Amino acid sequence: MKNFLLLFVPLCLLLAACSQITQPEREVQMNPTASQSTIQIDLSEDDVSSFKQAVKDSIKEPGIVNMADPQFTFSLDDEKFALWITDDSGSLMKTTDTHTIYNLSDHSVAAIYQILSDKDLVSSR
Repeated sequence: MKNFLLLFVPLCLLLAACSQITQPEREVQMNPTASQSTIQIDLSEDDVSSFKQAVKDSIKEPGIVNMADPQFTFSLDDEKFALWITDDSGSLMKTTDTHTIYNLSDHSVAAIYQILSDKDLVSSR
């Protein structure tokens, strides 16, 4: 019985620890704000890289902004963003700084719009 417990307890701890491992770099939650529901979408590593690159390459616009409600909100690496996107332009805003907006590069607009289109979240071009 003692041998059983010595084997069983570490095995349970190992299984419990492994079940808590997630891949946060593959999680991008999209909230289409029109329906006020959260959609968990499955993204490839390339899709997540596109979102990260879009945030990284975005260009800060000067001045204070007054924007309509965003089409989407998304979370990426513990940071939340509002997203406005069409087939030819896109902007994002950190939800912790609603006075600053960032414009997406043309390449990022195309990549993000295509991802959203593939997931049927926006109409195809």
